[in-house]
Amino acid sequence: MKTLSMFVVIVAASAATLFGEEEKAISAEFSAKVMSKSIDDNGIPLYGGANIDTEVTLSGGSFYASFRYVRGLDGARSPLEYQSQLESYFGWEGEISKNLTLDVGVAYYDYAPFLKDKNANVPSVYAELKSSREGIQPFVSVESYQPSSSAYFEGGTRVLAGVRYSGAIKDVSLEHSLTGVYEDGAFGYSKAWVGIYSVDFVWGKGARTIILPSLSVYYPFSKKDGQKTEFVVGIGVAW
Repeated sequence: MKTLSMFVVIVAASAATLFGEEEKAISAEFSAKVMSKSIDDNGIPLYGGANIDTEVTLSGGSFYASFRYVRGLDGARSPLEYQSQLESYFGWEGEISKNLTLDVGVAYYDYAPFLKDKNANVPSVYAELKSSREGIQPFVSVESYQPSSSAYFEGGTRVLAGVRYSGAIKDVSLEHSLTGVYEDGAFGYSKAWVGIYSVDFVWGKGARTIILPSLSVYYPFSKKDGQKTEFVVGIGVAW
């Protein structure tokens, strides 16, 4: 309960700080999913066990703040022997030329007990260029992770390139992404090339969106340190 209260306070404080003086309308999005395994925004598996994955995103103009809270179920724990993690993102996204969008920002990953263990904090910066055309949308991004301490994690960089595509079958939309990733040791992963395919089946009704079963497939081309092909499924709701 204390963790949830801290999560709400951080979201509210960030909204006031980031958008407090802006006249532009502020929009908010919320999602909650039950996942078979924890994965990051790119579909890379983090640790085993089912979990509840919630996210709140606040945006005003081209600026946004996003907060993701993951809580393990049935004793599912991270490599740090903790059951929960909080991710915070602050960024800017806007069109820099015709049909080309830039997304840049900073992120902060914190593992329970939140704000208490300095070794469990991982600051990050990221940048992504992506097409804003309809249909197939290519993208390329770079993410750099620099842990506060090397006690638990190692620093590193990820380079990602791929395509995203959204289609529809009657009232159900299908959101696909196919990504190639070069892993340079971030979070202690071995240097490797991996492929990720993700698909979300989304059904919308009014302001509420029902996220039907989603699937993410992680395939390491070089299987080092026990890396293996993994399938992650989930289901949830979003507003």
